[in-house]
Amino acid sequence: MKFGQIILIAIVSIFISSCATTKLAQQGHTAYNNGQYSEALTAYEQFIKSQAGKKSAALDTVFFKAGMACMELNKTELARKYFEAAEDNQLEIPELYASLAKIYKGIDNLSMELDALEHYNATFPNGKQINEINGRLFDAYVESEQWVKAQELWPSIEETAGNDLKKLSGLFAVYEELNKVEEGDKLAIKILK
Repeated sequence: MKFGQIILIAIVSIFISSCATTKLAQQGHTAYNNGQYSEALTAYEQFIKSQAGKKSAALDTVFFKAGMACMELNKTELARKYFEAAEDNQLEIPELYASLAKIYKGIDNLSMELDALEHYNATFPNGKQINEINGRLFDAYVESEQWVKAQELWPSIEETAGNDLKKLSGLFAVYEELNKVEEGDKLAIKILK
């Protein structure tokens, strides 16, 4: 066989293989969009396996979508694995960090949850979940006794917090810990009304 024929066969094989793996990703997306999460996860996992050792934007998206399918199937630990793989591959979308924060909260890992919340807050200040993220970030700062950070974040959630007793109690704890007596007294009166 001539060298040119060998090259041609190799190129055709690569092209066919590439089309087959792209089809797997598309099958996963279609199944996911149709609410068939188990089928989507199977297709995504086959695609991921076929891409072992490679880096691509398609792979990053498939990791994320596989994580979302796992969330729908209540496979939290597997979802975490896929979301973290997407993050490791530099996928930067707000939904990834919101999902990671939710998982870390669910497994009671406050430090990792804080990392995901802070990343969302800093990277996606206009993200569609920013109010929810900032509200949870405030609560996490209070839980972790990061009083100054909680106080600095408060103005961005004050309007949406409204009369939420948990948020107001958290703010009261912030004022108390930072020796802001006057602000604490005013807030106590508001809480007691």
